Amino acid sequence: MKRNLLGVLVLLAMCVSCNNDDAAYRLEEITDSIRGTYRLKSATVLENELDLNGDGKVTNDMFAEFYSFGDYVLSIKVKIIPASLYNEEIRFGVDIPKQSVRYWKDTGKYEFEFVNFRTAYFYYSIDNGGNIIIKPVQEVLTDYSDEDNLGIRNICYRGDVVKSLTFNGNGEIELLMDDTCYDFASNQVINVPVKIVYERKSFSIN
Repeated sequence: MKRNLLGVLVLLAMCVSCNNDDAAYRLEEITDSIRGTYRLKSATVLENELDLNGDGKVTNDMFAEFYSFGDYVLSIKVKIIPASLYNEEIRFGVDIPKQSVRYWKDTGKYEFEFVNFRTAYFYYSIDNGGNIIIKPVQEVLTDYSDEDNLGIRNICYRGDVVKSLTFNGNGEIELLMDDTCYDFASNQVINVPVKIVYERKSFSIN
């Protein structure tokens, strides 16, 4: 009787060990699918064509508008570190390209200055069912503009609302947001929906 009981306990222990090994392998498999360093791939205005850099040309390709003034946008990145436990919340930041313009008081006109970026923060976790859960971090945006007798410099419109962020399963992160910017074609401050895609360039996070 004691031998039978001992055998049952050994089998139960083996089953628990196997289940733990399977769970750990599954968690590692999921985190490996999203971990790494991502770079900005594209930024597309979904409903309008705008002139964001004041070159007189309208397009929905926000990435091209910014890239024409230098390759700074190529430095925009996202780093995802792997979770080591189920339901562990991992904080990460997403750099979002932003237009920065200058306002001249004597003419009442705006001038494109440079490409800036703001960082939106999120938590991700992996639940017991293997689902990737994304939660935005509530943040207070900083206004970096400064004013003198000539005008206002470093105006970076920050009335942005991030709608969603997803890992699309193809080594990419997709971010949907409402972006506030100045359109030189209409000479208006407008709010437009934008889709931004980041592409994984490396599994390393260094």
